[in-house]
Amino acid sequence: MDSLSKQTRVLFVKNVLKAIRADSVESLRTCLQSTSVNVSNAILDANSNTAIHCCARFTALECLRYLIHREKSDINVDAVNKEGKTALHEAAIIGNADIVKLLLSNGWNVDAIKRGDWTPLMLAVASSHFEVVKILIEIGRANTRLVNKDGWNCFHLAARSGNLSIVRFLLHFDNDLCKNKSYNNRTPLHSCALQGHYSVAQHLITNECVENVDEIDVCGNTPFIEAIISSCTNICRLLIAHNCDPLITDSLQRNALHIAAECNAVESVVYLITELHFTVDKQCPRNGFTALHYAAKEGHENVIRVLKQFHCDLSIRDNKQRLPSDIAITFKHNHCVHLLN
Repeated sequence: MDSLSKQTRVLFVKNVLKAIRADSVESLRTCLQSTSVNVSNAILDANSNTAIHCCARFTALECLRYLIHREKSDINVDAVNKEGKTALHEAAIIGNADIVKLLLSNGWNVDAIKRGDWTPLMLAVASSHFEVVKILIEIGRANTRLVNKDGWNCFHLAARSGNLSIVRFLLHFDNDLCKNKSYNNRTPLHSCALQGHYSVAQHLITNECVENVDEIDVCGNTPFIEAIISSCTNICRLLIAHNCDPLITDSLQRNALHIAAECNAVESVVYLITELHFTVDKQCPRNGFTALHYAAKEGHENVIRVLKQFHCDLSIRDNKQRLPSDIAITFKHNHCVHLLN
């Protein structure tokens, strides 16, 4: 498009984008009648998206077919935008199966890597586009063993997204995918526990996809602690039923009750005290904080009220001789001070 004047170029791009958004081949053909420009590779916006990217993003299947037929030999199938995405990445995110098939059949790389080392398959999994996932694997022969910059493979992402159909499909395709651990030692069970995906957690555990139910990540968190953080007490009960250890502390020596209080996980606080009989005033060895200190530090009024209902001791001092009320003042949570006196 360099041969066009600036004003003509702006109008041309505007009309091409309008045609693509409407998926109007007739309008697109009209735009291209008076020019020899290879629009497929032309950058149409500030994010360096080409016309092919835009067709994928706006699900303009007919325009995409037209451009591929018109300019196939000249199309750069490896063209990426500023995020490192090819058109296939965009199609995987949107989840249009027909566009994905069309791109695959015309040479787009099924395992192309975008910024962050994400493949189209990873994006389709994370977006829960089951049909696209199947196409990428069964037709495109996508490499399911690739990992992103954090060390997550497609199965790990499926567990996080909570799509049980995709989880089952991937396990059927390659049962070893469930053994993936991220670079910070998080397992798929950690991820689905944090997101509250009970059915996925149950499937992983009951189908022997979990080597160690108490696997510890680099922060010292187990899947049980992750479920506590997100107040997913149903997953907590599932893990307890499969012999997890709820007393494991994290790398900062905090127990599950301390963490629940700090994260404002009210339901978890009640669960830990009433069902697992956690001691409400247990102090963290590292700093002497009780659950009340942690709640005061973060200004969580509801947690403070719940702890008081369980008769927590307001007079316990931490290793620096500070009361929970002192902690609230230090961290400028004055709205909590009256609850702590």
